[in-house]
Amino acid sequence: AVSSAAAQRGGGLQTAVSSAAAQRGGGLQTAVSATVSASSKARFAPGPKAKVLFDLAPGTPVRVVEVSGNWARVAAPDGAAGWIPAAELQ
Repeated sequence: AVSSAAAQRGGGLQTAVSSAAAQRGGGLQTAVSATVSASSKARFAPGPKAKVLFDLAPGTPVRVVEVSGNWARVAAPDGAAGWIPAAELQ
């Protein structure tokens, strides 16, 4: 899980993604698996005012492909990608 990987490395979600990328050779193709912990609206860009693209239900498995501040760009099982608050991942 993202949170346990981050905790083991002493950092936040950015650390978990960066460490996983480094271990696997880097690049945006490298992702960390996570689960959506609460209903979340995936957005076009990081930020609460960005256009909503789709909804994610609690328990949805996603791949974290990028992190910007407190936001994570995730890819859903169907391949759709959007930004959600990193706090909504486990």
